[in-house]
Amino acid sequence: MARPPRGGGRRAAAGGGTGAPLPQHQINPHLRDDALYFTPTRAYPRVGDRFISTINFFKNDKGPVEALDLWIKYDPHLLEPTWVDLSPAGAGAEAGLEARVWREEGRLRIAGQLPAPLVEQIEELARVHWRALGPAVQTLIEFEAPAGATTAVYSGGRNLVQPSNLGNLSRLSMAIRIGTEETPEPGLRLMREVRETLETASLPREENRVRLALVAPKTPLGEPELVATGEIGLLDVVLLNPDKELIDEVRFRLRYDPNAVKLLDADEDNYITQGINIFDGDFHEEFPFDFHGRNEVDPHLGAITYHVGSQTAPLAYPSGTIARIVYRMEREAGQALFWFEREEPETGRLLTDVSRAGISLLGAEPAVARAALHGTAVTVEPLVGAPAPMP
Repeated sequence: MARPPRGGGRRAAAGGGTGAPLPQHQINPHLRDDALYFTPTRAYPRVGDRFISTINFFKNDKGPVEALDLWIKYDPHLLEPTWVDLSPAGAGAEAGLEARVWREEGRLRIAGQLPAPLVEQIEELARVHWRALGPAVQTLIEFEAPAGATTAVYSGGRNLVQPSNLGNLSRLSMAIRIGTEETPEPGLRLMREVRETLETASLPREENRVRLALVAPKTPLGEPELVATGEIGLLDVVLLNPDKELIDEVRFRLRYDPNAVKLLDADEDNYITQGINIFDGDFHEEFPFDFHGRNEVDPHLGAITYHVGSQTAPLAYPSGTIARIVYRMEREAGQALFWFEREEPETGRLLTDVSRAGISLLGAEPAVARAALHGTAVTVEPLVGAPAPMP
């Protein structure tokens, strides 16, 4: 039999001859593997702080999830799970799903049958509440089973958590940096949430005048977002100037209960970066103040003092966000209040005002000026279900 020329068969197939075409490997560029992951992916607590990690599962168009066997590994010298909320999966111990902890080994297991199959592409499975025990540059919370065991999400008896063939990780860890009590939280200066623009909430429009307001994020349905214990929340300090009045000074004193929330340092690109600050780094283009007096948080008193202005000439500043407050919710129920303090109670010294040439634009009369200051109340997201058993 004559030997074909080297490569002849390949050329014939490509040219449309009698040879069969070569098989083509095609990968859907939108394909993703099933994956277990935490949200948030990073946290920056201090020693003694509490925080929450939510366990999520991404399912790539396969059958319903019917059972779980999740093994989580952590450093017991640095972290301590305080309780596990199984309600996101609609389950509790009475339904066959339970959580167990081996504290000395630093292992947590969530296992059992779900009361109803989970069918969504992305599902929350559980929320783990943690306490930071010791400082660390980085420590991980990982999906890692001990020898002889397997981390699994079951559908029809098949484990959907398998090694990836496409280079994607099927189990994603959570990175934690734990600071000491005395040091600020440097990671929060770069947090993505601070960079997000919040839509200005609807405020009363019956008075077309200069005002200051605190604005919280809203859900897609227009309702104020709830903030769970241990989670990070945001508030915008908004200047309303509908008639584009000329302004040369903005100052305010905000008060809050330091037992209800913990103010976090967020100072990237700020005018002032010393100490603990609220964030104004993204708002300089609309508010190009050339006088930078104060931006400081007193975490013991529960007070934020902010003072900026225009030294060269008054400017017609637009309505918009002047600064953003980043905080961690400490309350376990009810509401956390934030309010403007117009005057110092003991001395009557002016603490909050928007003015031009020393004349208040909020109102000459104290009652009128106070009516132009809009504080807010942030509702704590209730914890659903009782803590799972923790031996």
